[in-house]
Amino acid sequence: MLARLKWLTFLSLDAPLVATTWQALFAKEHAVNLRWYHSLIVFLSVWLGYAADRWCDNLKGGRPASEQHQFYAKHRTSVLAIWLLALAVAVTLAFSYLSKSELAHGFALMGLALAYTLFAQNGRRIRYYAFLKSVFTALLVLASSLLFLPIEPSPYLSAICVWMLFASNCLFIRSWTHEGEEKSALQATGLAAAVILVSVSALWARDSQTAIATLIAQCAILALHIARGRIGSMTLRTAADICLLSPWIILLFP
Repeated sequence: MLARLKWLTFLSLDAPLVATTWQALFAKEHAVNLRWYHSLIVFLSVWLGYAADRWCDNLKGGRPASEQHQFYAKHRTSVLAIWLLALAVAVTLAFSYLSKSELAHGFALMGLALAYTLFAQNGRRIRYYAFLKSVFTALLVLASSLLFLPIEPSPYLSAICVWMLFASNCLFIRSWTHEGEEKSALQATGLAAAVILVSVSALWARDSQTAIATLIAQCAILALHIARGRIGSMTLRTAADICLLSPWIILLFP
């Protein structure tokens, strides 16, 4: 099953699924009624950002380092065609269904995605590039999940906790898939400990569905890290992304 689910990573569908899953949980917990186009616009927006980053990685020459980048290099023209089609669909949906305030939020997210792509492509010489990219990636996915939620009530504590969860996941994946990334593993473990502490605190203060989902996901990813010696790197990556779909436990079994 995991071998088949690797296609979620190859096609850059993992992050969009994670973003829309947490979007659904945030909306449920804060009683926000989202429509189908809200989820589809978020899905397409996140996919556009991730696909563009991986597509641009292959413009620098040399053999692609990872399997997903090799896939993009092999199907470069097809990916570009699908990317342009997805962009057209996202823009059409946005201007057809969204209110002016929602459009403004959408343009802000577009700016964040553009900034992320520029940083990811040009910031590799920065000393703490791996950590900063993980934090930036986590912020992009979280911002997408919160895009159509009203400012009040704002789930600040939950949002920060989920942000740290996403960042620790990125750092763990980097430590599994790149040689000599022990520092990323240490940073990820530190963030994971903070996530567990904050989640438990949120549960102690009140019954938070987001805190429960965050705690489940973080503990599962830590378990993968402990068992990493017996699992292949790509399988680890796929399994970690599946762990981030923990909100479905609450959405399907409230």
